[in-house]
Amino acid sequence: MISVNVHAFLSKALLAAVLALPVVVSAATVEGKMNGISCAVAGVFCPVDKLDPMVALETDFVVQQPDGSFYVVPNVDRAVKARLVLDDVVVTGDINDRYKTIRASEIAVKRGGEMKTVWTLKMQEELRQELFG
Repeated sequence: MISVNVHAFLSKALLAAVLALPVVVSAATVEGKMNGISCAVAGVFCPVDKLDPMVALETDFVVQQPDGSFYVVPNVDRAVKARLVLDDVVVTGDINDRYKTIRASEIAVKRGGEMKTVWTLKMQEELRQELFG
């Protein structure tokens, strides 16, 4: 129980630090699996057989690459990322290599051997306008 609270604190502190600092970014893509941040920090992929409890416990999700490194996606809601846990994803956006973040403009997921765009910043903004004016 304590380790979950520590990871929650660390992920929130990391996000706050990243958002507070001005940095140089570049447009690119990051490929990997969407994974819980606690699992990524531990250097593992979350257990498939305990996926629902893991999703409930995780404070955030990251794009973890095969070598174990990962990128935080701070501008995408946790709920969007939770639906993609353990899926192969390609995130396009502005990368900050120093802080290992990507400010996403698009997320695509591999389904049935093909890549399908499941979220874009434009889609989100259009829906926000439609619903809230």
